[in-house]
Formats: sequence, C-alpha cells, structure tokens
Amino acid sequence: MDGKHIQLRKPANSGSLYYNYKGGFSTVLLAVCDPQYRFLYYDVGNYGHQHDSRVFERCSLGRGIREETIQFPEDSCISTGGPPMPYFFLADGGFPLGKRIMKPFPGSTQPQEAIYNFRLSHARNVIENAFGILAGKWRILLKPIETDVKFADKIVASCIHLHNFVMDREREGQDRHEESLTSAPVHPRAATSATSAARAVRQNLVQYFQNEGAVEYQNQNSQYF
Repeated sequence: MDGKHIQLRKPANSGSLYYNYKGGFSTVLLAVCDPQYRFLYYDVGNYGHQHDSRVFERCSLGRGIREETIQFPEDSCISTGGPPMPYFFLADGGFPLGKRIMKPFPGSTQPQEAIYNFRLSHARNVIENAFGILAGKWRILLKPIETDVKFADKIVASCIHLHNFVMDREREGQDRHEESLTSAPVHPRAATSATSAARAVRQNLVQYFQNEGAVEYQNQNSQYF
C-alpha cells in the first residue's frame, strides 16, 4: 500500500487544508494493489497536508485492520518447520507497524535488517509501478485537475476503475508506459509502540530472508538500505 498526491487547482476557501509539502495543492490517494498492478482498494479525498499514517488511520481499511473486521486467509508457514505467519500488507515508513502491516526498520545499521529493508522495498515496487501505469494511461493525473475537489475525487476514482478494466484485458507481457505521481510525505510523528506480535512477525521475516528465503542478489543491494 502507498499514498500519492493528486494535484489540484487551489480549492476555494480551503486555506491550507490542501496545501502540500511541495508547495502545491492536492488530495491524497491511498491505495492497495495486487501483483498484476490492479488496485484492490483505494481511498481518495484526503487533505493534501495529511501524511500517510493519518490517512490510513481514518480510512475504512485502517479501521478494518485495527478493529479486526477484515477477513484474512488463515496463517500459513513460509518456511519448512517455521511458525505460521499472518497475511499482511507491505508499507513504507509512513505507516504504523502491525501484525497486518510490515514496514522497514528505521535507520537500520544491522546487515540482517538492511536485507529485510531491501526485500521489502523490492516487493513494494509493485505499488509504485501500479501508480506509474495509472498516471501513464490517464494523464489528467499528471497535472492539477481544474475542477472542484469533489468532482476531482470522482475523476480519480473513475481512472482507477478504468485502469483495472484495462489491466484485466491487457495482453500478458505488453509494454507499459509509466509516469510518476508525487509520493505522499512521511512527516515525523510521535513514536507509537508496535505490538510484540508485529515485531515477532517482522523478526521471523528477517530470519527467513537469511535462510530459506534468501536470494543471491540481496547482499550486494542491501548496502543501500
């Protein structure tokens, strides 16, 4: 999952609500995608000054995870003889660590944690690519939308549904043109205590990437994480 800014014309009488960290005006799109770049969930219409974690706290997905009302598959083992692992979302440092949300280690200097961060970042490329494909196809998202906010939100929602429609019908392996949307900012927040269960899941992943789940290129690339 990730958050992106959708640029807007300055909304009337909105003050600084939609003013973002890059000096423009925007609404924040929070989305989740699958490995085929199809969006499984989205929430749009949040003020541009808000960061990912705040948007996540207020959206239906965040509430569902927090209140445990979302039906996830049963826990399963990812390694021989390893503990059952929960299904979870991948997120960046702007989101809270939880049993259902895995995020990077902040400022890590330990090699094992750097490898975990690299593997997480590599897997998260899918959502970045999905946003790029979305913007590449529906180029109205690459410049400020010249409508009122509510209609702009409907435009974004329509683009997402059209994107999924096209992705379902696009031939396997077809070249895709990607563009960039602006990442939602990660502002410093007061530290929140992750549960012991969440930390245990992340540590199990660290161990998995060191053993059965290791890939040959992870050591040389993890130095950048």
